[in-house]
Order: sequence, then structure tokens, then C-alpha cells
Amino acid sequence: MTRVLAVTDSDSYLKWTAATVAALPSDWDTELVVIANPVAPSAGQRAAALGADTAVVPELRLGAVIDKIVAESPDVLLLGATGPVLHMITRHTDLRGPDRPVIMTGLPGISIPATERAIGFRRMCDLFVLHSAREVTDFAALAAEEAPHLRFGLATLPFLPSGPAPEEPTSGAARPEPGEVIFAAQAKVPARPEQRRAILRALAAMPVAWRPVVKVRALAGEKQTHAEEFAYDELWRQMCRDDPSLDVDRIAFRGGSMADALTGASAFVTLSSTAALEAIAARVPSLVISEFGVNAEMINLVFTGSGLLGSLDRLMAAEFSLADPAWTRENYFQEPFANTWLEQLQQLITLRSESGLPAHPYEPMGHPLTRVRHWTRLRFPRSAPVVWDAAVRVGRRVKRFPRR
Repeated sequence: MTRVLAVTDSDSYLKWTAATVAALPSDWDTELVVIANPVAPSAGQRAAALGADTAVVPELRLGAVIDKIVAESPDVLLLGATGPVLHMITRHTDLRGPDRPVIMTGLPGISIPATERAIGFRRMCDLFVLHSAREVTDFAALAAEEAPHLRFGLATLPFLPSGPAPEEPTSGAARPEPGEVIFAAQAKVPARPEQRRAILRALAAMPVAWRPVVKVRALAGEKQTHAEEFAYDELWRQMCRDDPSLDVDRIAFRGGSMADALTGASAFVTLSSTAALEAIAARVPSLVISEFGVNAEMINLVFTGSGLLGSLDRLMAAEFSLADPAWTRENYFQEPFANTWLEQLQQLITLRSESGLPAHPYEPMGHPLTRVRHWTRLRFPRSAPVVWDAAVRVGRRVKRFPRR
């Protein structure tokens, strides 16, 4: 029997890892663990990702996780974790030789544009799972010199329906009945508070029949994969205190799963969230905000040609669209037979058992002070939050490495 140990560290990676495990053959023996760290998913985030399976997922210190991997020697090690954490695991000597597990990894959502940093953190893996033909092409081109051994497998995003998005009714402008409009918030974009305030004002200015809901990745007191400096709920409360004409109850804030949020929603809006793909799959009329640019910084380049990009004026006018079918075929909604990740994983398992996997020499990744900072946060995951916050600020000034 093929044995799989899956390791994850934060909310979005937990969702992706759990769903990827669920897509493995049903007769495989699988186990999922969470690494104890400052952004480990809360009970609510675990429930949203795992449902009834929440109680069976242990949270272990990094050292205990590595000891478990070495002692149990699974056939497959699925590392669904942020880049620095993943790199700290794969640097271990026992995970670089020919008898190690097949090391599979991936990114939990939209990964355009491809980056050398994302590859660098994962260069000591065997299989890198991506979710569109465009992503596979772009990442493979970047890895040709830096990590020529690294295979790239295509998989439908595990929380999307299997198969292409339906093409009827046709793409273009949609006029849904007024109801809830779900805004999928993101930690990284937009970065400036005034941009976030502009989004909140636009939501509040929608026709009164619309009910704006900001779907957040983390509620008060919860952590998420990427640190969020300006939380929407806090900004909105401050805006309402400063401007008595605003009604604090005009906008609702909600956690939980995106699938639940989209159930019964009339429309959907975001800047670049992978949740847009869930909305497309559910045929929910959508808008991807282009107000602050369409570029790598806003992580929305991939939506060029989708028919979904539009300004805040369109949001205030409640003007939404359906995605262009030609775009969906190229981006994330490929036919199931096009997916290659399971076949490649089986090939690597066979290679491991017959002749052994290629050895991976250790190559440090990132600034030395950044590596020390990540080691510290995993060695002392729950202690001295004030010291940790100060270390984060210092680390950002030295050099910031996005957790892709």
C-alpha cells in the first residue's frame, strides 16, 4: 500500500493540502499533520478546510514532524507549506538521498506570474503541482536551469469541480437579481490602506438592494498564510467612527469557507483571489477590480482576457460579468484527461522503489537573517509574540521574501 504523509502550516495551504490528499487514490494510506507555528490555522479555519475531519489532524513542532518523516519513511511526502518552511524541511540530510520519500509540493491557488523564488524554495522537491497549462509552461521555463530535475504536474485545483467550467450561458455582462455580493479579501493586495478604504466605500455605495459581505481569510485573533497589516473589518469600523454618515451595519464580515459564502450569492468581487475561480465554476457573476492596476504587484495579470476586469465604478453600479470560455480553457478549467500529476507521481514512486530517486544537494535559499527568523518562528511557535512581531519588522527591512 502506498503511504502518504502530508504536512502543512497555514490556512490556505491546509485547504489545498487536505483537498489534494482527498484526490489521491482511495486505497492509499494518508495522514495529515500541521506544523506548530505563529500562523497555524485556528479551529475555525480547520473546520472550514476539513469539516468533520478536524479532530484527527495533530499539530506538531517542526522537529517532531521531521523525526516522524524520517522514522516512518512514507512513500510520498506531500509538503503543502509556505516556501521558507518547506525549504527548512527539505534541507534535512535524510530527505535528500535516493531512499527518501517522493517529495511533492504545490501552490494553493493562482500562481501567475511564475517566480524564481517560488522555484528556489522548492528546488529540492521532485514534483511541483500547478493548476493551469499556462502555469506549467511558465514555471518549467524558469526551472530549466535552476532545477532541471523538478517535474511539473498539472492538476485541477482540488476545490474546483472536476472538468471545464460550463460555457452556457455565454460570457459577457450579467444582470443578477440583487442580493448578497461577496467580496473576497486578500492579505497582500491592495497593500495601501487608502486603496482598501476605496473598496469599502464602493461596497457601501452599491444600490441599497445589494448586501455587501466581506469574506475574510481570518477573523479577529486568527492568523493567515500572509500577514495582513490593514484588516478590512478594522478599517471599516474606523471609517464609520470618523464619518457618522456611514452605517457600520452596511457591510458584513464573514469567515468560514468560500463554498459556503458563494451558496446563494448573487455576485462576487475580488482583486485577484483564487476564490474568483470558485465563483466562475459556480456561475456566479463576478468582477475582478482593476482600479489599482493590472500587473504582477496586484497578482491579477492572469485575469487579462477573462472578461471580468473592471473599475470600482462598475462595482458601485452592480455591473458584473461571466468569464470568457476561451480564457477558462487555458486557465484552470482544463478537461480532466489533461491532468498529469497523478501519473507523474506514480512514475516517481516506481522510480524510488526500483532504482532510487536522484540525490539533491543542499542549496541555501534567502538572506541568512531571514533564514534565522524563520527558524526562530518554528522553534518557538507560541512564545514571545511581542518579540516575534519586532523580529518580523526587522526582517522586512533587511529583505522581504514573499511566502509563496
